[in-house]
Amino acid sequence: MKLAKYVKFRAEKFGGVLFETRSEKVFTLNPTATAVIREIESGAAESELADRVKAQFDGNGERDRARGRRVPGRPPRQGPRRGLMPVAEGPATATAPARAEPESQHLSAPLYVAWQITNECNLACMHCIEESGPGKRFKDELTEEQVFSVLEQMMALEIPYLSFSGGEPMLHPHFFAMAEYVCARGSQLKVETNGHFLTPENCARLRDIGVKAVQVSLDGASRPTFNRIRVLRRIRPLRRGHSPPA
Repeated sequence: MKLAKYVKFRAEKFGGVLFETRSEKVFTLNPTATAVIREIESGAAESELADRVKAQFDGNGERDRARGRRVPGRPPRQGPRRGLMPVAEGPATATAPARAEPESQHLSAPLYVAWQITNECNLACMHCIEESGPGKRFKDELTEEQVFSVLEQMMALEIPYLSFSGGEPMLHPHFFAMAEYVCARGSQLKVETNGHFLTPENCARLRDIGVKAVQVSLDGASRPTFNRIRVLRRIRPLRRGHSPPA
């Protein structure tokens, strides 16, 4: 058994999370469910999965009950009995003490990072909120060393899903190296592009790298409308071979 490529698992203090990158749904896991996923990742056969998970908790659960600890796999109670502090008695203006969420309930890192890797663009679209365009690259955009330092930190945090946008991300001088790095480390990548550079060769390269998705906007139902909005652009259809397979 193994997890599908589009399903990413990350351990957390409370157990773990599963991120389904196709639908972008997140599933939180208690310690028992986390143990099941770990066994699946290790290649455990379906026939032995239950016994291997059960062995992890047998004995430990009894000791935890004797010590008054929470038994692995049982979710925390919900509602008023879940450690809520009572309102102090006193004047009507008194307020309840602020209750900080237990650190163990927090995610250790984001599940999705959207990165506008450059402000440079070959178009000058009327609606561009970033005011991207030709010659609009920021003077302080990250160097190659800084870019890969950021990517290394994100991969170390096991961020399962990233997107590159801009500007036009494919104009970044290290775009393909960045894309290859992310995919090779096991994260899923989406590229948000104006489509101008989706040549058959570049599409094949994105496919071979393992890019999950390519997003192209079509702003208008007709050629004149599209060309009026996407300044400096002329619409052309994406023919067979111009986009990675689903």
